Parts: sequence; structure tokens; C-alpha cells
Amino acid sequence: MTVFEKRGSGYIFTDDWNSHSVEATVSRLTITSNDGLKAEIAVLLDDAPVVRSQPTLTSVSGMDQFWRKLNRRRPFDDYGVDWEAWVENLAGRVLDAYREGATEIRMSDVWGEEEEDAIWLVDPYILAGKNNTIYGDPGTAKSMLGLFWAVLMDTGHVDSDHDIVTTKANCLFLDWESDRNDIQRRLQWLHTGMNIAQPSNVVYRYCHQPLINEVDQIEEIISRQWGDDLETPIVVVCDSLGMATGGRMVEESAVTEYFAALRSLTNGPRRVSTLTITHTNKEGNLYGNQLIYAESRNVWECKTKAVEKGQIEVGFFHRKANSVSKENPRAYQLTFATDGENADKTISVSVKAKAIMDTEVAPQGLSVSQLVLEVVTTEGPLKEDDLPGIIAEYKESSVDSIRAAVRTALSRYMKRDRIVRKDGMVMSPEHVDADTSAALGNDGHWKEIL
Repeated sequence: MTVFEKRGSGYIFTDDWNSHSVEATVSRLTITSNDGLKAEIAVLLDDAPVVRSQPTLTSVSGMDQFWRKLNRRRPFDDYGVDWEAWVENLAGRVLDAYREGATEIRMSDVWGEEEEDAIWLVDPYILAGKNNTIYGDPGTAKSMLGLFWAVLMDTGHVDSDHDIVTTKANCLFLDWESDRNDIQRRLQWLHTGMNIAQPSNVVYRYCHQPLINEVDQIEEIISRQWGDDLETPIVVVCDSLGMATGGRMVEESAVTEYFAALRSLTNGPRRVSTLTITHTNKEGNLYGNQLIYAESRNVWECKTKAVEKGQIEVGFFHRKANSVSKENPRAYQLTFATDGENADKTISVSVKAKAIMDTEVAPQGLSVSQLVLEVVTTEGPLKEDDLPGIIAEYKESSVDSIRAAVRTALSRYMKRDRIVRKDGMVMSPEHVDADTSAALGNDGHWKEIL
């Protein structure tokens, strides 16, 4: 019986020859400089290894060498396998499947089908079936928060202090930076901080190769761990992008390979969701090739401020959204509790949501325009003449340098009905009392009140 099927980012090909079972695992497919297709092929005969080679499937001489090597190892006279014909069949199937790509869809055939609404596995940080990214300076607790979300999905734990809605999911944490002991210790801290007695079922794997070289193994792990569970979503966390691209995330080819590997997971039969953790450059922007931003469907920037010993504030700022609306900034307080007898030994980590304007990270992550809206919404009504001074204090800038930006922001938010001006005061529509209801025109929009 002949079977050819996709497996991870590659293929499995099994065939029967002269009562012998021949199986090939094809992986690590790459396009060569002259548009050829190279692959790693591991061949088994009757479940016994024969050869592992990296031929170029489009090269006549390369495939000729490949089948001759197979014939030397398992001669036709002894086994009756026509290796030349078998190799030609294998190469043709792989090339056709690789070039075919996804099947085309005539939209009229699916016109009546209901499109699934965007589903958050961790609202609003991990969008189901998509590639999500968080980035920030080193030491901004990105990995800790990634593990925190994994704990919530793994355990189904709910706490109003978190102000986060999660869906139960199976989590695979791929680590290029730490080791098992670090991850285990952090998970134990988080479980203790949330009073979760059960041990973690998060699956951990240390990785040392670029993701494109690991994706076949990742597919195997998913199948081995959750192959019988077809209902529970799966989330793969990659920490972090730098090493997951082999240290080449400024190069377009490395970033393209990384997201191609992610797409093989998100577009597979299990619709895996992914979270990529990465860093900023020295200017404070997302480090690496612009494709990182373009290929991610949901991007958050993370900023951290230590407020006192054992306590930090973390702010999240939504930088990109596809298929969903932009979210307001979020903030959390992380408290690291220590052993009473050893002040340097952390025993638990607790996470609590905070209003962004009640933190030290707001000025770092919010633009002047965003600060205007947040200040007016949370602190208003305010005198309009006082607003530039308030914003300048947050941004640690001179009033003159931001006055024009404040004026522009006010004008824009009034047009969008987000801010109302009355008697020299600025406020949100919710602040307007009943006596000013006349400001609501027939078209349903707030009018500027002079």
C-alpha cells in the first residue's frame, strides 16, 4: 500500500516493494539559491534505518547519487527494491505537494457559511489560531507574564483581580533562553501566588536550533501529548525570537522561515495558536526585520517599572491588531513574596490588574495623544488650559513642546465624540450632566460647547 501525507512542515511516504515496507520521512525543506528544493530524507526499510541524506530534489545528479547510495546499502539483488524508480516517485510527490500549496476556494461556494468570530484564548493577548507577539526591553517580565497566561489556560483558574478572561487550552512552552529549572521555579511561584495546589501540566521543551528546524519535532510533541484531545485548543509559546531565528532576526530570510514554521502550526489541522516573545532595540522599538511586525496578527509592547523591593508594575500597550479592534492599555502589579527567613528567596508571585494611569509605566508607553484621552477620561473634568501642563509633567517635557500635540489630540477626540468641551473644561461624555443634554444634536453626536 502506498501512502503519502503531510507531517509537520514535511511529508511521510510509505510504499511496498517485493514484500518490503519502504518509508521516507521528508523534513527541513528549503529553497536553494537557484530555486531548487532541498530536503532531509530519512529512509527505513522494514522499520530499520537505511540512510539519512540531504539531496536537492530538483537536481538530476543529486537524486542519482541518492538512489545509488540506497542501492549500495540495500542492493536490488538482495531486496528487490528498484531504488531509482522509488526515488523518482518520492521526489515527484514531494515537489508536486510543495508547489501545490493550499487549495483554492471559490468564495461563492462558502458564501453562506458563517465566519467564526475572533476568539481570544487570553483576552486580549492571545488570539486563537493566530500569531501573537509581545516585545519589550530585557528584564520586563515578558517571560513571567507568558507563563502566567499559560497557567491560566492550563488550570482554568479565574480571579477577578487579574481582569483577564481565558479559555482552557493545552500549552507548549518552547524555550531558547532559560532551562527547565528556571521555568519550573517560575511556574511554582505563580501557582503558589494563586493558591493553585495542582501541579502544572504545561509542557516544556528546551530548543537549541532555529524554529524552522524544530517544527517537525514540535508537531510530533503535539501529537504525542494531545493527539487524542481534538477539542481543547493548543497554544505554543516561543521564548524568544532572537534564538528562534538563529540570532538572525534582522535578516528577512530568517524571519520568513520563522513565520513559515509558525504558519505550518496555525494552518494545520489543529489550528495551533502561537505567542512569540521578543525584545526591543536600543531605540526602544521592536528589534529585527520589519516582517516581524507585518507577520504578527496581534502585537503588544511591554514596559516595566520597579516601584519598590519585590514589586514591579508592567504596562501593556497595543501596537497592532488584525481582525480585532485596538485595545486600551493594560497594567499589572507583580509582587514577589520572599521567605521570611531568607529575603533573597522568592516563594511566590502574584499578579493584580491596575489602572494604567495609576502606574509608573503610563508615561513610558503612551503617546501625548493617548495620555490626553486617558487623563481626561480618568481625571476629568479638567480645565483645558491646565491640560498641557498635566501632560508635560507625565512626559517630563516642557509645556511648549507638547502644547500643539495636546490641542490636536483634543480636536481629534471631540470629532470622535470621545471628549466634550464646556465652559473651558474638557471631559468625557460620561461626565456631562443632565443640564448639558442639549449638546446632543439630532444626528446623535456631541457638539462642542463653548
